[in-house]
Amino acid sequence: MRAASVRLRPSTSSAAVLAPSMMVLSRLSSLPARIKSIVRPTGDPDVLLAASLLRRKATLARLLVLTTYLRTILVFAGFAYLLALPLPIIGQEHHVSENALQPSQVNTYWNWADVHIADLFAEDVAKWSVEGVTSDKRADAIQEAFLKLGLPVATQKYSFGLGGTSRLNGTNVYSILQAPKTDGAEALVLSASWMSRAVGDDGEKRINTRGVAIVLALANYLKKYSMWSKDIIFLLSDGYVDGAHAWLDAYHKYGQSNLEADELSLTTGPIWAAINLDYPYHSFSHVGMFYEGVNGHLPNLDLLNTISHILKHSGIPPILHSDVSWSSPSHSIFTNTPFAPYLDTWGWRQYEQAGKNLARQVLLGAEGRAHGPEGVFGRYRIAGVTLFGVPDEGPHGFHALGRAVESSLRSLNNLLERFHHSFDLYLMKTVDSFISIGSYLAAPILVSAGMTIKGLLLWSQSAAGEGGVKKTRKVGAVLQVMMATHVIGAAVFVVIVKCGSEMWMPFTLYSHAGGPNGWKVAFVLRALGLTYETKFLDFAGGENKGEAYTKINPNGRIPALIDHENDDFTVWESGACLLYLVDHYDKEKKFTVTDPKEKAILDQWLFFQASGQGPYFGQAYHFSKSAPEKIPYAITRYENEVDRVLKVLDSVLSKTEWLVGGKVTIADISFVQWNIYAFAILLPEGKVPEKDYPHAWAWHQKLVDLPFIKEVSAEKAAVATH
Repeated sequence: MRAASVRLRPSTSSAAVLAPSMMVLSRLSSLPARIKSIVRPTGDPDVLLAASLLRRKATLARLLVLTTYLRTILVFAGFAYLLALPLPIIGQEHHVSENALQPSQVNTYWNWADVHIADLFAEDVAKWSVEGVTSDKRADAIQEAFLKLGLPVATQKYSFGLGGTSRLNGTNVYSILQAPKTDGAEALVLSASWMSRAVGDDGEKRINTRGVAIVLALANYLKKYSMWSKDIIFLLSDGYVDGAHAWLDAYHKYGQSNLEADELSLTTGPIWAAINLDYPYHSFSHVGMFYEGVNGHLPNLDLLNTISHILKHSGIPPILHSDVSWSSPSHSIFTNTPFAPYLDTWGWRQYEQAGKNLARQVLLGAEGRAHGPEGVFGRYRIAGVTLFGVPDEGPHGFHALGRAVESSLRSLNNLLERFHHSFDLYLMKTVDSFISIGSYLAAPILVSAGMTIKGLLLWSQSAAGEGGVKKTRKVGAVLQVMMATHVIGAAVFVVIVKCGSEMWMPFTLYSHAGGPNGWKVAFVLRALGLTYETKFLDFAGGENKGEAYTKINPNGRIPALIDHENDDFTVWESGACLLYLVDHYDKEKKFTVTDPKEKAILDQWLFFQASGQGPYFGQAYHFSKSAPEKIPYAITRYENEVDRVLKVLDSVLSKTEWLVGGKVTIADISFVQWNIYAFAILLPEGKVPEKDYPHAWAWHQKLVDLPFIKEVSAEKAAVATH
């Protein structure tokens, strides 16, 4: 019987398990009644109203406290996200969305014969730009040049009223190459303004001599082919922005009150894209891609990506706009300041570079006016870009630019409809990455939301004064604090910049802005993390042969290096400078070797560079590019020497990755600068780097991609623009 009674007794563990479940069921069953009591409470109406008002007041108080925090969080998050935009994790890599473009997928046929024609046109442009040649006479000469090419041509006179009696007058000249395959339903524009964005020593804009010349030469070249499915308009506009502005307004039959312009006698179909060429100097190092978003009219991203891809494939480094120092992280605001050891890192430089590029695009768009010819195309939904040859002593010229423009036009010729696949609203961080509107718009939305909440709070509090008396807000004290902090911040910034500019420089490097030898030493100084000041000598003025410099270097050439931390010890000749630096300052032997046999091999390559590459490549450049008289024998002889030296390197590098020690050393670095020129403009006709010197070419590409090589190369290009 005891056993049976045990089995009938409820289990203690079962009751413990069922208790929570029963409690939940009880609460759920009472939930409708509780909701009803809140929605339709019963009892004394006055008591219920008072309770409701108290609950509402308590709820509003809690919401106000939370709203204050929310406002702060939103504004902080907005600004934090804004500051995070330059980070690599935000944004996208560039890509071409329109499959029809197929950039760099064609063989280009622009050759040295076409370069010669461009040179002849450049001589003509120089004649047209002398003092005394009026705009009308210049237009007549350009018109005659187009007529000799067998192309239909027309002129357009225009006049802008500038207020009062002042007027800006000019004459545009344009020609149309009619596509043999269509009826003129679409068109492309290849243009050049008479004035360049580059500024001369006198502070005035330069004549766009070679930009105008290459448009004429391309007109002569492109008319030979029947591949075109779109008309090509060759526009040589007067002035800088004004000529293109007047021509586009007339083309689209749009007028403005202060513009008087002739109607266009030649027209064709809608313009889909425009490439403007700005090439004021005899050679260039980079191509600056100028684009604008006046009133949000940015060129479609596919146009920029296509041209950027083609430029890189052509061996021309593209940059955003023309400030090379902004387009490569070669330095930062902390460089040469007391904070450099802690804050001047590679990651910070990349962040600052992207931030500057973003800020520049925002500022260009915010001004609401066109800064260059490319800016006036957007208002008519024409994707426009200017290709600006950043002035430098090489290595690129008519040959490289002509091939790039030909390839770009042929890609645009493939378009079946207007640009629409890619983004029309974006911010470019670098030439290879961008932020779409969906990514960057979050920052202003967050800040705006926080500021809106703050405004609503202020509005709600404005009538909250006691006794109906309006509250007074003491904003004067707040403004004083704001002004004081701005003044203090500006003072601190000035002090930092001043201290940075006056910092002790352990080395002084005497160099030349365009010549290659001084930059070899700069490569190694930068690679070793050494701080130095560069003084560029004026060879044209004879500064290198002056008494002051020949006391430093009796040879009167560059480079020369002074080590101020070693009793102002001076060493000259580039190879000797490299050896001195690694012997004294490369404590970890990163760029040199220790084994005696390998040391002999390293010296061997340095001597080969100094006696073989440098002199022969220099003579090849002189006789083919600089000599007043073209001597075929000399040109052929030294081009063959360039070929021979590169074959020597290619043969050795087919068996090893680097010249000595299985790593990058000063032996490899010493060849970089002259090889940049060689692969670009010094090879014998018909030679292709990737095909004829594959191992040397691959080695060279790895070298120029090294961070310290990129930094110094960017500085070299930046120096050439000033």
